[in-house]
Amino acid sequence: MMFAAKKKGYAGKPAKEPIKPVKLNQCDVDILHYLRDEMREVISIHEKLSKYSDQEISLNLSWLEKKNFIKKIIGHNPFGMNTISYTLDYLGKDYFG
Repeated sequence: MMFAAKKKGYAGKPAKEPIKPVKLNQCDVDILHYLRDEMREVISIHEKLSKYSDQEISLNLSWLEKKNFIKKIIGHNPFGMNTISYTLDYLGKDYFG
């Protein structure tokens, strides 16, 4: 599936170069569909998409974050533990129209 990624120019102004399409694989699409309704912890993403390897899911999460489809949220609790969650970013929301 092809999806056009927006490029940002200097100081948030649009870049002059054309928008390049981004190719999403099936794992990327499954991650986006799982995050469609709400923010999810990284552990639940791995459990839900168990048909893919943990390494593949981790690589796809970081790639989707780099391309602004999803964003990482690190939560801190009083016991010193951090929880990592993901939610849709602007391109992820645009993907669903």
